[in-house]
Amino acid sequence: MFNLYNSIETTSLLSTPTEQNSFLLTSNLRPKSPRQSAIMPLTTMLRHRLFSRAASSHAGPSRWTSPGHQERPNGYLFNRTPLPPGQSRKWEDWELPCYITSFLTIVILGVGLNAKPDLTIETWAHKKALEKLAAESSSSD
Repeated sequence: MFNLYNSIETTSLLSTPTEQNSFLLTSNLRPKSPRQSAIMPLTTMLRHRLFSRAASSHAGPSRWTSPGHQERPNGYLFNRTPLPPGQSRKWEDWELPCYITSFLTIVILGVGLNAKPDLTIETWAHKKALEKLAAESSSSD
């Protein structure tokens, strides 16, 4: 059985916050079934990798990032320097088809979604209630 008091004593003996986090995450994970015991090493490994990396102040190369190729940011979007005044930017080959397709998609979806039939249960019930009222009023006359 997991005892919080014992885990606090044990974590105070561990040296770094990373070791304490990984101990607290793994100490109360007791497998309850054979399937859970097969999954246990994977979850323990993932938690250890996530929390040990997040708590460290290691500034060296990482598995997920690279140092890049620029000395420092130059402040321009997509690292493009601005054109001289009076000169316009030349479109790339993919831009016109992409803009046309995006515009047509918006138009088709706008028209199509506005023209779709109203098939909600409320509309159906309203029509049925009106038919029932009309039938009752015609039979009472």
